[in-house]
Amino acid sequence: MTGDVGTQVAVEVVLVDPDRLFREALTGILTRNGFVVVTAASCARELQGVMAAPWGAPEAQKLLIIDLCESEQELRARIPALTAAMPDLKVIGISRSIATDKLHLSLELGFHACLTKDISFESFQKYARLVLSGESVFPVELAQALLSDSAHAGAGHRNPPRYSLTGRELAILQHLTRGASNKMIARHLGISDATVKVNVKTLFRKLDVSNRTEAAAWAVQRGMDQPLEQPEVAPVAVVPAATLAM
Repeated sequence: MTGDVGTQVAVEVVLVDPDRLFREALTGILTRNGFVVVTAASCARELQGVMAAPWGAPEAQKLLIIDLCESEQELRARIPALTAAMPDLKVIGISRSIATDKLHLSLELGFHACLTKDISFESFQKYARLVLSGESVFPVELAQALLSDSAHAGAGHRNPPRYSLTGRELAILQHLTRGASNKMIARHLGISDATVKVNVKTLFRKLDVSNRTEAAAWAVQRGMDQPLEQPEVAPVAVVPAATLAM
C-alpha cells in the first residue's frame, strides 16, 4: 500500500484463511486501503506456488496474514520455508481466539504479530504499521498467559524481578503496554529514538524480561499501565536493584 501505513513502498499481501467469506471481505478491505493482495488461499498448503515464484515488485514490502487454525505440522512445514526464501517477510497470525500453545508456536516460528479477529480494521492498520516498521505485536492478555505459563514452568528456578524505575523508564513502560513503537514514544516524550532504545534495553534488564510483550504484561499484572500525569517523577523502587550496566 502507499499512504495508510506511513510508507510510500507498496505492501504486497498473501492471505491464508479457511473461511471464504472472511477471505473475500478482508481482501476487499485491504485492496480499498492500498494493499496489494497477491493471493488469498484457503490453507497453508496452497502457498507452495507462492514459495516457488517471487512476489511481484522486488522493492515491495511483503506481508503474510495467516489464520492460526492451521495445524502445527502445516505451520512448521510452511512458515520457516517462506521466511527463509524471503527474509524480509513479515508474518501476522490471526484467529477468533488464540490458545497459549499457538502463541508459543507463533513465537517459536518467528511471527511478528498475533491478532484476534474481533479488532477493527483501523486497529489492524495500526498494528500492520508497527510490524512493517520492525516491531512485534502481541496482545497483552496473550502475553500475560505466556508469562503465567513461563512462571509456572520456572517456579523455584528464578529469583523474583528486582527493579528500580526512573520516571522516564516508567513512562516508557506504560507506552509499551499500549503497543507504541520507539518512534511513537520518542515523539510523545520529546526525546530521541536513541534515548528510548537505551531506556527500553535498561527496562528489559531491570524487569528480567526478554522483549516488549513480556515487559507490557509485567506492567499490566502490577497495575503499572496507567498513564502518569507527569512523566518525570521520582523513581519507583519496590526492591533496591543492583547497579546495572547500561
